[in-house]
Amino acid sequence: MKNIEIVTPWLEVEDYPKLLGSATLGVSLHTSSSGCDLPMKVVDMFGAGCPAFALNFQAITELVKDGENGKIFNSSDELAELIREHLVKSSRIDEYRSNLAKERISWEDHWSSVAAAHFSSCTSE
Repeated sequence: MKNIEIVTPWLEVEDYPKLLGSATLGVSLHTSSSGCDLPMKVVDMFGAGCPAFALNFQAITELVKDGENGKIFNSSDELAELIREHLVKSSRIDEYRSNLAKERISWEDHWSSVAAAHFSSCTSE
């Protein structure tokens, strides 16, 4: 690797969602030994309006809705075909982006509807 230089730029916090939002799509190779944890990078991508192709594992369908906000794949061959299908042939990327925009909920609204009730008894008096 004599002629190889690796550069890792630092992004300011406000630039990270801009970078993700400017991508055509994201790819997640995350796996979970328990099958239960979700890839936070996909959450970031979706928050920035970027569709994702994700490696299949037990819990991924909680996040990636196959054919709605991205695609789920099982092998490198499937991923290669999805990329050809979506970036070279007719693309559904705009449809995935539109679906992400429709599903979008703010952090505050999501907290209020899902988590707040679980913490209401924890308030200090």
